[in-house]
Amino acid sequence: MKRDIITAALMALTLTVSAVEVASTPGQLSAALTGRDMSQLTITGEIDARDFRFIADSLPNLVALDLSEASIVAYTATQSPLTALVYDYPAATLPHSILMGTQLEEIKLPKNLQALGNASLAGCTALTTIEIPATVRLIDDFAFSGSALTSIVLPDSLATLGTGAFAHCYGLKTATIASGTIGDYAFLADSALNAIIMGERVTAIGAEAFHGTGLVEFDATQAAALDSIAAWALAATPITAAALPASVKHMGEGVFFGDSQLNQVALPAAVKQVRDLTFAGNSSLQLDSLLREGIDTIGAYAFYNVSAMRHMAIPASVTQLGTQAMAGMTGLEQIDIAASTPPSLGDSVWAGVDQPLVKLGTLNNEVASLYESAEQWNKFYILHDYLLYDVNGDGYVDVADVNMVVAQVLGNKPEGINLLVADANGDGHIDVADVNIIVQAVLNGGKTTVRRSKKK
Repeated sequence: MKRDIITAALMALTLTVSAVEVASTPGQLSAALTGRDMSQLTITGEIDARDFRFIADSLPNLVALDLSEASIVAYTATQSPLTALVYDYPAATLPHSILMGTQLEEIKLPKNLQALGNASLAGCTALTTIEIPATVRLIDDFAFSGSALTSIVLPDSLATLGTGAFAHCYGLKTATIASGTIGDYAFLADSALNAIIMGERVTAIGAEAFHGTGLVEFDATQAAALDSIAAWALAATPITAAALPASVKHMGEGVFFGDSQLNQVALPAAVKQVRDLTFAGNSSLQLDSLLREGIDTIGAYAFYNVSAMRHMAIPASVTQLGTQAMAGMTGLEQIDIAASTPPSLGDSVWAGVDQPLVKLGTLNNEVASLYESAEQWNKFYILHDYLLYDVNGDGYVDVADVNMVVAQVLGNKPEGINLLVADANGDGHIDVADVNIIVQAVLNGGKTTVRRSKKK
């Protein structure tokens, strides 16, 4: 009985020691605590960077820190920095890298917090959840990089999400971003991240912001203020569909680079250029109308190895295609181009494409002749408009055409015959069946035009 009483007393003492609440004045937290072995600590009053340094260095068992009723005041180190090379620690800001790599599982931030400093909670591999106060305007560079967060909701007050703020958070699955700019590499390599919700006041997405994430769909249509998406922002993801708001005016290179499953995307009307490598490696993409009127430039390697695309429509506004812009598009069967003047080309635009087997449709025969005289363009199977069954190309379907086909069937190879038009039934052979069809066309006075091919 006596032993049980002693055991109970020790357990009560342990519980008392493991959860501690203390009122602090700036720089005096260490003096206010009588022990160092607590696992839970609640701080009220005011604290500064010195107190955070003490927490990180001297409380080895601390896993839960409640600062919800505390205020962070400014501090300037006069002799040596408390962390990195930083001497100045502003008020209402979780100090620069001060809790980086700690074993915290839970932290409640001050209600009046305005900023989380650079790498302030980076590498906290036990921290799975956190609530960001509604007063926070800045989450600085790498603030949560390498942490164990599984979801994050960023407040309406946020103006800036810094570089790499949530990079390499491999357990992060969902993120809600209400406003502000999303910095470069913000969610880099977050391979479990499969859901992003963006609010209407998000204004910019930085370079590689979602590079290497697990996003399958990207719907930013609610982000009505989104102006720019920087280079490689959605590269190397399993994304299948992307929906962008009409507000987007600027897109960097390689935005969808290496997204091999992408098959649904539309470019906003204000975007005038498809930058270098934008869709390179998108081997599933088959959107023949992806290039809309208004786009003037297709950058180098923009559609490199987009091998599933069978048909592509190039609008009249396009004036330039960059080096190897469409190299490796081995599935191409036809290109229809609306430009009356052949756009200028970089080197080897269609490298690896068997151009003589790819049909090129133009506005009319006169324009087709211009493409036949233009370097690289002239390697395509350029289509012309011909009168159906007008075998000799004189503009009439009459006995002369019948006679020419008969001569071909007899093996005489008449000069000026259009063999593809002579193959009236399109079976790949010129024979009596074709003669019969053209005879019938003469009797019926056929006048229909048909786009077939260049003359052979």
